[in-house]
Amino acid sequence: MLVGASLATHCNQRRWGMLFVLAASLGLLSILGTGFAIGHQGWIWLGLQSGRFGLPVGQAAMGWGGMCVSISLLMLLAVGCTRLGAFRGDIFTACAVFACSGLLLMFVGLPVFRALAEAFLDDGGTLSIGAAAARIFSTRIWSLSCMASGGCGVAWNTLFLAIASATGTTVLGTLLAMLTERSGSASHRYTKPVVNLLATLPLITPPFVVGMGLILLFGRAGLVNELLESLFGLEPTRWLYGAQGTVIERSTHINLGYEDVYQQSWRSDAVPCSIGRLGAGVYTI
Repeated sequence: MLVGASLATHCNQRRWGMLFVLAASLGLLSILGTGFAIGHQGWIWLGLQSGRFGLPVGQAAMGWGGMCVSISLLMLLAVGCTRLGAFRGDIFTACAVFACSGLLLMFVGLPVFRALAEAFLDDGGTLSIGAAAARIFSTRIWSLSCMASGGCGVAWNTLFLAIASATGTTVLGTLLAMLTERSGSASHRYTKPVVNLLATLPLITPPFVVGMGLILLFGRAGLVNELLESLFGLEPTRWLYGAQGTVIERSTHINLGYEDVYQQSWRSDAVPCSIGRLGAGVYTI
C-alpha cells in the first residue's frame, strides 16, 4: 500500500508538472506572439499591415500588468520543471535559473536578435537577401586598407584589439602573480595585500570607470600631462584617445582579474616543476 501510494503521488506530481509546463508555455507564447506581432501602428509581421488583414489601430505597450503576468508564467514554468524532476526538485534554484535566463534573453538576446534580423531587411522594411549580403560583406567590416593606407574594417580592428588585449593581460597578470607569490623582497608582505585587493576590483567595477580614470590621468587635460607640461614644458597630446588607449584600458582592467587566476597557479610548485622538466633554466626559456 505504501509503495502504491508513493507511486500514485509521484505520478500525480508528474501530471501536475506537465500541466504547469504546458499552461505556462502556452501563456508565454501567446504574450510574446501578440506582443511581437502587433506594434503601435498595426501588424509588424511579413507586411500584413499593408494587405487585406491590416489593422486600423495598433496596440500600446503591455505595461506592469503584462510584466507581472509574464513573470508569474515564467515562475510557473520553473515549478512545472521541478515537478518533472529537473533541478533535483529544488523550486528556488529552478526559479532563480529561469529568472536569470529570462533577463539575459530580454536584455542581451533580444537586442542582438533584432539587430541581426534587421540586417535582412532593405530600406523599405521587406525581406532582402541582397541587402543582407551587402551589409555582411561590406568593406566597412572586412576591409584591409590598413595594410597599405587608410583603416581596416571593424572585424579586423576587433581581432587586433582582442589579440593585443589578451597579450597585455597575460603578461601583466603573470608578472603580478609572480610578484605576489614568488617575490623574495622585504616588501613582499606589504605588496601582496595591495595586489590582492586590486585583483578584486574588476568584479565590482564597470569598465568605463577604468577608462574614466585613465582619461583623468593621461588625457589631454589629465593630471600627468599637466604635471609634465609644468615641469618639462611638454605639450599635452591626445595620444590616449585611440586604439592604444583602448588596449591599455582593456589590459589594465582585465589583467587584475586574471591575476587572481594566475596567482592560484603560481602558488604551488606544479608550474615551476613543469617548466623545469621542459628544459627551462635561470637564463633559458
